[in-house]
Order: sequence, then C-alpha cells, then structure tokens
Amino acid sequence: MSHLDYLDFDVSFNSLGVNGDGKKGSVKNGQNIGRVPVTEDLARFLGLYLAEGCPTSDGMCFTFNNNEEEYIEFICRMSKLLFGRNPSVTTRHSTNVKINIRSLGKLFAGWFGKKARKKRIPSFVFDWSLMHKIRFMYGYLEGDGSFPKNGCFNFRTSSTKVADGIIRLAATCGMVAKKTRVESSTSIYQGNVIQSGPAWQGWFAKKSSGKMADLLSSVRDGSYLRIPV
Repeated sequence: MSHLDYLDFDVSFNSLGVNGDGKKGSVKNGQNIGRVPVTEDLARFLGLYLAEGCPTSDGMCFTFNNNEEEYIEFICRMSKLLFGRNPSVTTRHSTNVKINIRSLGKLFAGWFGKKARKKRIPSFVFDWSLMHKIRFMYGYLEGDGSFPKNGCFNFRTSSTKVADGIIRLAATCGMVAKKTRVESSTSIYQGNVIQSGPAWQGWFAKKSSGKMADLLSSVRDGSYLRIPV
C-alpha cells in the first residue's frame, strides 16, 4: 500500500476570478496548481465529474438533484481545498455547482471529453493504486449509478467509452462488470413527452459489488487494509 499516485494539473489562475455573479475579482496575484498527490477524496471528485460534470467557457460545472446535498457540499469543499475557490451554487429544477477557473474547463475537457456521449475515463486513472481506482469508480456510481441492498451495483451511461472504461477499470481491481445495450425510448412525465436516446446499462457482479463495499469500509493499518467483519 506504499504506492503513491500524483496528478499533474498545471493550471494557473487569479486567486479571485469571474464567479457566478459575473464580477471580476480584484486580486491579481496569480495562483498555480502543479503536481498534487492523489487522495481518495480527489479520486471521488474526479469520479463524480465523470458522472455529473462538464466543461464550460468559464471553467467547469457539476449538476445534481436538489436533494443530493452530500454531493453538493463535497464538491464545494473540494473546490476550496484544491483551488482555494468557493464555487457558485444555483438551484432551480436542479443544482449547478460551478467552479469558474477557465483553465480547468480546458484541462478537464482534454481529460474526460466535452459531450456526454463522448466522455471517457482519463488514461492516468488506470495506473492508480487499488483504493484510488475504487474511490473513482464509487464516485462515478454515486452520480450515475445505484447501490441496491444485497444486490449488484449498477450504472447507466450514454457513452460507450465510459461503459467500456468502467468494465476495464473494474478488471484491473479484480472485479467483474458487464454492460448491455438499452435502446431509445419515449415516456410521459407530468404531461411532458420525454425521449431517451440509446444508452448502456452496466452492473458489477454481486461478489464484485460486495468486494467494493468491503474495501470502501476498510481501515488502513500501516501497509494493510483491515476490513470490518
């Protein structure tokens, strides 16, 4: 468990920038983020971005259901911790959390892709240590998946590369995940016609779901992980 992972951000920005109110910051001293150690929280942050994030012209944005307060608070906390920036949070039919650092939008678009159907898992994630891979996948599942009790963790995505990437990443952790094609469908909700495009339904085998749950509940003890029984 001594393996250390790092992530090269290599982004520069003003300590205050254009935030949700459209006002420019008055502090001009530049900030730079270079090579940072990967933590389980950072891995979860990136997993949530894969599920709920997108690049914008001013930076990056996460979109959550209004009741997903834990995820909203987590992204706000990580924005302050990583970038020293309080994001703008707007709530209407959903909650948008915007981190308005323009260079981040370009960076994350390069890592993850720009559109939902073209999203992918960054190549560097596959080189991470076991627990960082697990936290990344779990972060993704928190956004695009579900965790039925005594069942298989599952997810749904419109991106073939994401579905294949999760299956491949799970395999590097000794886990089995599979996918099946879901065709386009039309439904009616509150009088509105909703059209859903084709997507991939994915799931982790029951034993693999249990393994992931056990590892996430484990406690580090020196070079070992102790799993509660």
